[in-house]
Amino acid sequence: MPRLTDAESAGAIREHHAELQTALRERVVALRDAGRDGQPHEPLQRAVLAFLDTELLPHAAAEERSIYPAGDHGVTAMLVHAMLDEHRNLIAHVAGLRESTDAIEAVGSATAIQALFESHLSKENDLLVPALLADPSVSLGELLSGMHEILGQAQTTGHTCRPARTSLGQHGKERPMTHDQVLDVRTVPHAVRHTQIFETFEGLAPGADFELVNDHDPKPLYYQFSAEHSGTFTWDYLESGPDLWRVRIGRSETAAANKGVTS
Repeated sequence: MPRLTDAESAGAIREHHAELQTALRERVVALRDAGRDGQPHEPLQRAVLAFLDTELLPHAAAEERSIYPAGDHGVTAMLVHAMLDEHRNLIAHVAGLRESTDAIEAVGSATAIQALFESHLSKENDLLVPALLADPSVSLGELLSGMHEILGQAQTTGHTCRPARTSLGQHGKERPMTHDQVLDVRTVPHAVRHTQIFETFEGLAPGADFELVNDHDPKPLYYQFSAEHSGTFTWDYLESGPDLWRVRIGRSETAAANKGVTS
């Protein structure tokens, strides 16, 4: 597939940053609202942590492998070192959120993570990316070739981002629809991909399943299912790369018993 130009890569970086920022903000707001309304906060705290573990922190690690070394010289060296420090601070705040045991503490930690991440993105978008674009020795397109953690999956595959087909689920929430129980997420923006997968899972009746189609091994998703739906899901690889992964994900018959007769 054709490599993105430097300008296209810069635009894709900023677009993916916006997706990550929006996805984090939505989860933090939901956690904050639950705390304010006296609702159970633990599921929403876990949702924030799952996003941080599977989306935001892998994105930060990929930046350290790709674009940060290219800027670690000359006038941008101090900026890169400061941004590496911010990554360490993000990791520390995530650890704090993981250890939070009450709603007030969890909301405080999550809000601090959101504020730090948004400030960090501003530096990348407004300072680092323009400096790399202006550096004739740096090719963003070459550095980021195939790195969906940085660009967002839709941009790296050459597809145009488009929303998944959806229907209204419980409480009017949009839920992705599947055709013959197949959910192909290869053209879904990376920042919202796991949300759509879990919404599809939640829509399954006990004993039902769907086929997930992805272009990389969804092992982090498996760990998230194990943390949030232990004992109530099934996971079977149908195809394992190198370019296509297909996984049959099901809601086990025990799910109804675990959720109660109202499920």
